Amino acid sequence: MIGTILMTGASVTASLFVVQVAVLPLVFKYSKCVQRKMVFSNCSTLNYPRNLDYENPASCNVIGGRNFSIQFTSKADQCPIKIGVWHIVPCCLFRDMFVIRDYTTIDPTLQIQLQRTRNPIVLYCHGNSNHRASPHRLQMYKVFQRLNFHVITFDYRGYGDSTPVRPTERGVVEDALCVYAWLIDSLDPENRPPVIIWGHSLGTAIASNLVANMARLCEEQGVPVLPQPAALVLEAPFNNLMEEIEKHPFSKVRPLDLKQMLIVPVGVLAAVLQGDLREAIQRLVGVLVHDGPVPDGRACAAHPHPARQGGQSCALRALC
Repeated sequence: MIGTILMTGASVTASLFVVQVAVLPLVFKYSKCVQRKMVFSNCSTLNYPRNLDYENPASCNVIGGRNFSIQFTSKADQCPIKIGVWHIVPCCLFRDMFVIRDYTTIDPTLQIQLQRTRNPIVLYCHGNSNHRASPHRLQMYKVFQRLNFHVITFDYRGYGDSTPVRPTERGVVEDALCVYAWLIDSLDPENRPPVIIWGHSLGTAIASNLVANMARLCEEQGVPVLPQPAALVLEAPFNNLMEEIEKHPFSKVRPLDLKQMLIVPVGVLAAVLQGDLREAIQRLVGVLVHDGPVPDGRACAAHPHPARQGGQSCALRALC
């Protein structure tokens, strides 16, 4: 009996050892799908909360929001794309919303409010997991609302209720460009309020790519060159994929050295993530929000953060 237990324990231990030192490294090294999923963690079975009614933001604990979609033909994927978007209004407009009795007119009413607004507008590019209704993102929207900012938040292709196609670098940047183009087109060109592009985690690479390459991206889409935003805000950014991959939880499993196993390029954000994000930031008017959430009502006027201690690059954070 004891011998059987010992043999079973030894077999299990040996199996786990083989999985750790051989199977996991080989799967990671030779599977672009696994590496892609580490960057674009858009698996619907892992999203939380699930079974959301995106068309009714109030059911997702969003006060003062409306849902709509932006549709276009993707040049990256050569197919029709629908991007799910929320427009969340500032607290100063709550009264106007709550006195509306005919809810069939709320969308055009809020669209008119957006066209006429002088309040700052935040275009929010979220991180690599979940969707625009994730609880931690809802808390961020509330901070913006209390600051009387409009919020335009959206899901990239493959996320949320957007078209379920595989995300790629070109695709998600194209999504951000089309939402930004819609926003600029919706505003009064003579009295355009400040538009802030806010990227979080993976969204910092997407937002930086968009702003740094605005003219080229517009030319590729065949649209007039869009004006630059008033500011680019990078929350929990990273310098490049090589440095970021070292911070991934999977890298804590020894003897995995994911940095050495990375397939470059893997077809996901290669252009930005192989380079150094600081090079793009140096050409932009930006704000680095460093090490944690934005304090309530503060931190919208800062300067690029110096390098972290030990000579590491600024604000290396996990993709989340």
